[in-house]
Amino acid sequence: GTDPGQVAGGGGETGGGGAPLVCGSMTQVQRFKAERAQLTSRLPTPNQCVSGSLARYDWRVIVSTAALGVVCTANWLVYAIRCAAADSKTRTQKMFTQHMTLFLQITFLFYPTLSLMQFEGFACEEYDTGGSMVRLMRSDLSIDCDSDRYHLFLAINAVFTCITQAIPVMYFYVLYRVRHLLHPASDRSHQAQLRDREKREAESPELKALGFLFHHYDLDSCYFEVIESYRRVAFISILALIDNKFYSATFGALLSIGSCCLFVMSRPYANPSTNALATIASFQLIFSYVSGQLLLVDPGLSDNLWGGTILTVVNVSIVPIMVVMGMRDYKERAEEKESFRKLHKKLDVCTAQDRRK
Repeated sequence: GTDPGQVAGGGGETGGGGAPLVCGSMTQVQRFKAERAQLTSRLPTPNQCVSGSLARYDWRVIVSTAALGVVCTANWLVYAIRCAAADSKTRTQKMFTQHMTLFLQITFLFYPTLSLMQFEGFACEEYDTGGSMVRLMRSDLSIDCDSDRYHLFLAINAVFTCITQAIPVMYFYVLYRVRHLLHPASDRSHQAQLRDREKREAESPELKALGFLFHHYDLDSCYFEVIESYRRVAFISILALIDNKFYSATFGALLSIGSCCLFVMSRPYANPSTNALATIASFQLIFSYVSGQLLLVDPGLSDNLWGGTILTVVNVSIVPIMVVMGMRDYKERAEEKESFRKLHKKLDVCTAQDRRK
């Protein structure tokens, strides 16, 4: 016997306060909608959840490393799809060269940055909170190094670090497989052997795909990119993990001295100007790190105008030196090409005269 015009929904039940839900006013319904809208506004949106997660350093490391894997997998997946549709072996070899070169370039670009992020994920510092000590990640003070979440991240990061540091090993492996093409035994002159390697690189799809790793290196230094990769990581990542700034500057100076000796003794680049530029850059790093040590020992030196000017000039001087060397190399290559053109023209003339005879 309940009047449907007096009670809304609820089968004649009353509201939370005992008053009936009157259809005419809709007071309780409007209040419910207002409360729901207020609660909904407080909930984080999906974008806020994503940005909040990526604000944590551990998530950034995981997402960045996974992104490298996804990009590399997509590259080879596209290659497999293109190969399935290829109609000739020549086209397949050309596609392999393209995708292998892209793969090497991607890993080359990702390797230093990922290494730095992953190594920094292992660095924790102790902080006094007023009676108790807590260990927090140096790169993100919101992460407790004694928490279960960090221990899980530590295990994942260790696996990711091992995979990332295997990238130069992969470089060595793919180069070692074509060692018979990189530097075969020959009695020809050094420059002639370099030209022979360039010719083999242009003709062999397998060698052309790896040209990114060895093209600028000398015959005896085809694997130098492996050493160079770990050298860059030592400067970028390992130095950042040393807490003591003086020790960090000292280790950087020692690394710079070792790099200078390496470039002077091995001269790994095929272009002599590149070897000279690498050596000059190593001396520049030595000067910079030694200057940093002096500033840490005597902070008053930072107010010395002459010292700051000299340090700035030394660091900027590499730019004009690089420009001058590049112009000189360009001129030498142009002269060499012109000489080869004249020789080939002379050879063609002599060949034509011999045929007439």
